[in-house]
Amino acid sequence: MESIKLRSLQTGYDVAGSGPTIIWVSGGGGAAADWADYLTAFSDCYRSIAFDNRGTSGTSCTQPLPWTIADMACDTAELIEELSDEPVVVVGHSMGAMIMLQLATDRPDLVRLGISLAGAARGDQGWVGDYMRAEIELRQRGQHLDPAFSAVHYAAMMYPAKVLQDQQMWNAIRQSLGSEAVAQNTEDTVIAQWQPCVEFNLAAKLPSVTVPLEVVCFSEDVCSPPAYSAQIAVLAPNARLHELEGMGHGSLFGHRPDEVAAFIRTLIDEHFAGTHHQPSVDKQSSSRLAF
Repeated sequence: MESIKLRSLQTGYDVAGSGPTIIWVSGGGGAAADWADYLTAFSDCYRSIAFDNRGTSGTSCTQPLPWTIADMACDTAELIEELSDEPVVVVGHSMGAMIMLQLATDRPDLVRLGISLAGAARGDQGWVGDYMRAEIELRQRGQHLDPAFSAVHYAAMMYPAKVLQDQQMWNAIRQSLGSEAVAQNTEDTVIAQWQPCVEFNLAAKLPSVTVPLEVVCFSEDVCSPPAYSAQIAVLAPNARLHELEGMGHGSLFGHRPDEVAAFIRTLIDEHFAGTHHQPSVDKQSSSRLAF
């Protein structure tokens, strides 16, 4: 991992391949290392960069808390300006999708194509708002999850039932989520990264976003149900919605990563081939998708 000093953030990033640049933006509690297989899978035609967001274990940020998604989008913009001479593809997962949307709103000159994976137009309402507030309040009371409990807790949030009932897959997931490093990074980031997600609300601005957006949701996603992605696709004028069946919030990493990577690759290849970007969501139906 290479190190980079931005205006407020000292962080690390991984880079692989050559060609048009793709920036991979992690969700809350995620890290650059999570994207390792994606960097490898895209390295034949693309230059992929994954970095650690502020608040992630091992980073250093001089800006005091609280932070906002706009602050994190500024970090991403600085990173792009330092490492690329042209607009890039930005792929964001969960909180990373929020960062991508904020970046596409604030700095459209830097984003050639935005891909939202399990994103949301806002984080304050509905299930996701209550869930994140409950997690934050637990830590504010000084309580934390130990690695064993953290593994079973987040596995239930991240994966479909059919994954958890498979003993071999569950063993692998438990080992990954239950590691000391993963559990500690999660605890480090709940307040710092999840609070900005709760306060995030871009619904009023999305209709003015002209950057092409591919909005991907997962049919069995508990953390960010498909209707949340559908709202993005309804509100943004140049967006397409795609739903991947049988997957949960974390399926892009610990369940069916090859399938998700192949789908993302198709979207990016089509974009660079000049395929017409035709929105596929009824833009008049935003009211029924509100949450």
